Amino acid sequence: MSPIKDGSGEQSLPDFFQQQVSQVDRFIFHLLRIFDLGRNIKIEDIDFSISQARALSLFDEGSEFTMTELSNLLKVSLPTATEMVDRLVKAKLVKRKRSRDDRRVVKVALSPFGRRIKEEFVRHKRGIIEEVLIQLPENERDDLIKAMERAIQILDPHKEEGSGSKGL
Repeated sequence: MSPIKDGSGEQSLPDFFQQQVSQVDRFIFHLLRIFDLGRNIKIEDIDFSISQARALSLFDEGSEFTMTELSNLLKVSLPTATEMVDRLVKAKLVKRKRSRDDRRVVKVALSPFGRRIKEEFVRHKRGIIEEVLIQLPENERDDLIKAMERAIQILDPHKEEGSGSKGL
């Protein structure tokens, strides 16, 4: 879509495009609210933030990360990642362990309890998504998925094709 030059020589986008931007902005706001992003999540009497939930979502069976790897994956500073992991350790959701190769390196892994909580959170989140998708005809579901995939390609060009999402 080409910008339109106004009388001052400034470039602006057509009004209908600005309306679409507003609609998408409102859509994202509502999705965040629906998924309780920005508020604490409570599962089995454990309160954790959306950042902590994102951290849990990174772990697959047997995966472990250094603090630097976690901070890079979560796009937070190392002190922020360390503080987050401290809270997750305190809640017994993750555990720290020394690397076998280099005892100076500390790795973080999901605990069995953390795995169970992660699975419950994923079930909860998927239930919300299912509630929406079940009400859409198949062609609208396909269109929605294609549009979301394309948006991710544009916003995160380094994301691998067809890699799925482990995140929230």
